[in-house]
Amino acid sequence: MAIRKITTVLILLFTLTAHAQNYSSIISDDEISDFLNNIVNDSVPINTKILQWHKANFKDSLSYYDLDDILDEHLYSKSGCADTMFIQSDRAFLYKQFISIQDSVWHKSIVRTGVTRNKRKVNGYYYSIPLFSSDKRFAVIRKVHLGKFSSGGIYIYRKSYNNVWQQYCCIIKWIT
Repeated sequence: MAIRKITTVLILLFTLTAHAQNYSSIISDDEISDFLNNIVNDSVPINTKILQWHKANFKDSLSYYDLDDILDEHLYSKSGCADTMFIQSDRAFLYKQFISIQDSVWHKSIVRTGVTRNKRKVNGYYYSIPLFSSDKRFAVIRKVHLGKFSSGGIYIYRKSYNNVWQQYCCIIKWIT
């Protein structure tokens, strides 16, 4: 009888860990992987470090002290398209996803191009975990390229009718 209980517990634990989410407790790893595989260039592997969001990215209004924290990457800035694009329920869902992020490193299986640890941080591509609108038609992601010329920003993608993600707008973009 004890062996049966132990076997049952082991089977349950194996089943739960086989379906565990690595990146978010709200959005499935498959949805994140599908999105990244759709937007990432096949010839360039991404760096293992996941770009992090900051809680100030999601505030509706900013104080003077918030500006140092987010380095001008405010999701709902008046100059960006997200200010009028996301209704309050979408904003709440984006924030809920932000606080449910569970990992800070991409695993090799997430994108078909592979993940690489670039020790010198030259020609490195970095991506945040994408955050989806409540209807999953829009996704917001931070991405950065570090190299001879570096660039980055917050980008919004829209899912087309044939389920292909296309860049819709860029909220903040910087180039050096």
